This record gives sequence, C-alpha cells and structure tokens, in this order.
Amino acid sequence: MCPPLPEHVVQAAQELHDKRPYTNMETSPLLGDSLASLIEPFNRTNHSLGSNEVSLLKSDLDQLTPELLELDYDVLSIQLEIDRLVKRLHDIGKTRLAKQKEVDDRQYWLSSVRLLPLDILMQIIYYAASDDLQSKSSPFKLSNVCISWRRAALACPNIWNRITLDLWSPQSSSSGDKLDLTTLLAFWYGHARESSTLSLNASIRTQLEAEAAHDMITAVERWGSRMSHLTLTAYKSQENYDLQSLKSLKPFFEMSPGSFSQLQRLRLVDYTHKYGDKDLPTVTAFDHSPLLLDVVLRLPPALFDPNIRLLLPFSQIRSLTLGGDISLRGWVNVLLECRNLVSAVFYRVNLLLDEIVFPLPNTPITFPDLEAFHVNFMDGGLWNPREFNEFLSNIHLPALQNLNFQGNWNRYASHRIPVTSLSTFSIGDYPPLRRLTLANVDIRANDLVVILNASPLLEKLALYLRLPPKFVLESLTLRTTSNNADGAWAKNLEVFMLGFHTPSVEHNSDLDDVAAAFSNFLISWVSISDVPQELLLRSCLVLYDDSTRYESRKKLNATHERVRDLVNAVLEREVFSKGMNPKFSVDIVERYGNMFKYFGMADTTLQDLSLEDED
Repeated sequence: MCPPLPEHVVQAAQELHDKRPYTNMETSPLLGDSLASLIEPFNRTNHSLGSNEVSLLKSDLDQLTPELLELDYDVLSIQLEIDRLVKRLHDIGKTRLAKQKEVDDRQYWLSSVRLLPLDILMQIIYYAASDDLQSKSSPFKLSNVCISWRRAALACPNIWNRITLDLWSPQSSSSGDKLDLTTLLAFWYGHARESSTLSLNASIRTQLEAEAAHDMITAVERWGSRMSHLTLTAYKSQENYDLQSLKSLKPFFEMSPGSFSQLQRLRLVDYTHKYGDKDLPTVTAFDHSPLLLDVVLRLPPALFDPNIRLLLPFSQIRSLTLGGDISLRGWVNVLLECRNLVSAVFYRVNLLLDEIVFPLPNTPITFPDLEAFHVNFMDGGLWNPREFNEFLSNIHLPALQNLNFQGNWNRYASHRIPVTSLSTFSIGDYPPLRRLTLANVDIRANDLVVILNASPLLEKLALYLRLPPKFVLESLTLRTTSNNADGAWAKNLEVFMLGFHTPSVEHNSDLDDVAAAFSNFLISWVSISDVPQELLLRSCLVLYDDSTRYESRKKLNATHERVRDLVNAVLEREVFSKGMNPKFSVDIVERYGNMFKYFGMADTTLQDLSLEDED
C-alpha cells in the first residue's frame, strides 16, 4: 500500500490547485492537418519558415499552452484525491487492527489453551523443551511466554536436569546482561528435581581465560556430584587452530578425583590435538566414578602411550568408543584394562605412531561379555606381521555377535595388516556371530568359508577384501548337500554386501565375470534358502589422474548398468518368480572414506554412537 504524501507537499499542491485559472476552451479549432501540410515542404531541410507559417505556428502554440496547463491541474486534482483516499485507507487499517486486537483478546480469554490444567501444560512443555540454551524452545524461552507457562516450566523439574552450552561467547540472560556460568547453572539446575541426576553437554570453541575457567570449574564442581551424563567437546577455530592439546578442556581435567561420583556416561572429544603433543597432564577427575559404564573418547594418543594418563575405572566400563588415532601400545594398554566390555569400537589403531617395538602380550586375553567388537588398523609400521597375528590369536571373544574388522587400504604402500585367519577370535567353538564385516583384511578364502559355515546365526555379511570379487563370490557359492552343512550360514542372512575397488576389475569383461559369479551365487543360494532382504554391490573408483576421472566414471557407470541388468534378469527368473523380493543395488563410491561409512567405520564420535552398522 502506498503511503500518503507528506503534509507540506499536500499543502503546497492544494495552494497551487486553488490558483487554477479556468479558461474558456471554446476557441477556434486547431490547424491540425492544414498546418502539417504547410510545413511539410520544410521537413528535412534547412530552409527558413516563411512569415505566414511562423504566424500560424505561434497562433497554434498560444492555443495549446493553456490546454496543457489545464491537464496538469487535472492530474494534480486526481493526485490530491488519491492522497485523501490513501489517508482514509490507512485510518481504516488502523481501526481494523485495533478491532482485530479486541477480537484476539476476547478469543484468547475464550481459548481452550488457557483452560488447560497445569499438569497437561507441563506435559506439553516437557515434550517441547530443548536442553540447548540458545534454542527457541529452551526452558528459558518457554518460561518467558506468560505467567502460566512460567509456572508450568518451573513446576516441571525434568526439563531442567539437562543443559547444552556453547562456550564460545559469554552467555546472556533474557534481559541481555552477561550471565556468569555459576549463576546460570544455579538457576537451571536449581529447578531440577533434587533426587534426579543431571546432564551437561558443553561445546568449547576457545581457550577460556583464567577467570572464565575458574568460574566454570566453580559452577561444575557444585553440581558435579549429581551429574550422570557429561559431554565435553573442544573444536578448532580460526582463533585456536594452533592451540595445544587439551587447553580448552584443561579446567575440567584439573578437577579433583571424585568430582563426578554419579557419572554413568562420559564423552570427551578434542579436535585440537596433534600427533606430536607429548606434554599432557595426568587426568584423575573421572577416576572415582563407580557408576561409569559408557565412555566415548577422542583424545591425543599420548594420553595412552607409553602409559595411560587418563585415569578411568576401566575395569567396570561396559561400552568404550575411541575415535581419532591411538598407537598400538596405547590400544594394548586400554585392552588390558577393560576386561568387562560388552561393546568396543576403535576407529584408528595407527601402528605408525609406535616409535619403538615393544613386547606384545603372549598370554590369552579373554573378554567373556564382549558382544560387539569394531577395530580398524592403520598401516603396518615397525611390526612384524607374524608377531602381530600371534598377538591377535590370544584375543578370545566367546560371546562375540558383531565383528567389524578392518585394515588400512593404503594406495601408496605395498604392506598392510595381514590377518590370515579369524578362527583365532574364539575358544574352541566359534562365537555366535550375527554380523560380520571384513574390509581390507588379508584373509584366505578357505578360512572365510570355514568361519561362515560355523556361523549359522549370521544376519549381516559385508566384505571388502583384497581378493578379486569374482574369486570371493565363487568361494562363497553355496553347494546343496544332503545335510546342508555348506551354506548353513546363509539361512538367516538379511543383508549381503560385497565391495571391491576398480583395480580388481580393470576391464569390462571383469565386471561381466563379477555379474556371472554373482548370478551363480544367487542361484545356489535359492536352492537351499531364501535370499537376503538386501543385496548390495559397491565398487570404489580409484583414480590417481583427475583428468581421466570423468571419462572413467562414465564408462564404469555404463558397465555397472550392464551388471545391474544381468543380475536383475537372474533375480527375475530365479528369485522373484519364487515370491522373494530382495532389494538389489549396484553403486560406485569415489573415495575410500565413503566406503568406510558404508562399512560402519566412519569416525562419528560427536554423535550418540549406535552399534548398528550403516548400510
């Protein structure tokens, strides 16, 4: 809507309009066509007009000028009328807004929300509230909606026992005043139920000044004895990119032992550390936490090598996740301390971090309760493969159900971690495996078949081996026997994924062989069991010359389409016709890191980690 004209403009226009001279428009007719015919000969020439033509033009101009002025006054008159209507429209709009407010006020008094009982409103706030202080649905913001909401929020203790802080800039109260952490946590946790445990999730993006660090420790120490969940994450930024390890987390680590006596879950993630960091403190703040069962760490390797300087009640921990890198010595140190694990995830055991060769344990190490074991070994370093395998043969996992075992796929090195057999991961009988993922593992096909035939409960199998995919599929092709001993592992299988990299299939004929081997594999499968719900073939495109990437991928895409068509034809003939309807896909992955994601070993320690593999 156009705004009305300024008052002084309207006043000046009105005065001009009032001085309008009213002329008699009944004058002699204009010359029009006759004048045009008179001056036509002079067009496009430099000839001067004659006195007769000049006289006629002046007479015509004297008649046109007042008419033009009259039209200008008409325009001014209409503009003044428009301005009057715009002002009236604005006045009506203001009146309507006032009436709308009156209607809204009355509807508010009659709305059913105002009539909600306090316990119902508390339930709504409970499900709507966020533990993030900066969120629009934080208890701070919800309690400022109105008196009723504030009363309900303060009467709902379950929304005040967990808080997420971003210690990047000073926290502020609703009035805009700087709010120190002691006051903040006192207000927040002060409304929590006294009998309930507390949760703190702090993201630290800068090195805290001494005063701020002291304030934080004072605040946390007051409530530390009631905390059951603690997450501390230190990020790199432009300001602290070269920050020495643990500077951001140091105030927490300097707290005295026993500060977190109720702690059950601990997350310590530091993205600022470097491999060369050596001068690290001994951390005792979490040592006396008798309830601590679940731990996720991403910290400098030097905290675990040559000795563990992060003191935790390792013997009681049931779930342990180590992100980032850890040396072999550090990994062995942790393993020897954690004998009661149910779940263990080690994203990168980097053997290149070991500066010297140390004696590996040569006695059996048994983990009687360990059900999920994920480990990724990076490079070979100084270690002799035989000695390393002998150490692995001493790891006994009788209860193992989920094994994700990976070695480094280093395209610049010819060596890797050879694990010649996984039969060493059990005592006598094989463990009750339900999920098996092997990637970049140097395992013999015969050993793999032996392990599979001893795993009749297997539900998911994911393989990404150095062996040519055709050879792997031919080795796994099931054979119908009288006692169905071969292929027993396939009876409960729900997901089968086979990964390979392009050097294993250098020509189109190689992929045709893969399709034929996969088809034979399916045909033999159908003869003794239902096929899995998901069948996946994933190839990793390995190209060192980016100039050929587009053409190579284009050719590979066409080849993959042919593979998909060949396998789908077999599925249509052998599987779909029998009432089974599995999901089948053929994909190309361009980076090793993406293959790690597919095989469930992406470093995602920031998230609440699940033992469910990513498909």
